[in-house]
Amino acid sequence: PAGDVFHVQMDRRYATPPCQARRADETACAWISLYQCDRKMGGGRTCDRHLCDAHALQVDTDKHLCPEHQVLYHAWKKAREEKADAAKELPRV
Repeated sequence: PAGDVFHVQMDRRYATPPCQARRADETACAWISLYQCDRKMGGGRTCDRHLCDAHALQVDTDKHLCPEHQVLYHAWKKAREEKADAAKELPRV
């Protein structure tokens, strides 16, 4: 019924890890994670930081970024757009 609270005890081996993102006050979010950061880190590895729905940014099909890598993604995207705009403004000879 609506409003009832149920507590479920889960085996720790199968529990979803908590979100590892930091809030503005530097405390951990710790909400249930649904995603992992897919930012490539070199050597065939990815960041893999666990993220809740509020902290994960989906940038492609099944590709998510943590807040730290979202900043890098937005800077890269802005630079790419500026470069494309500059190329459009070049006079044709």
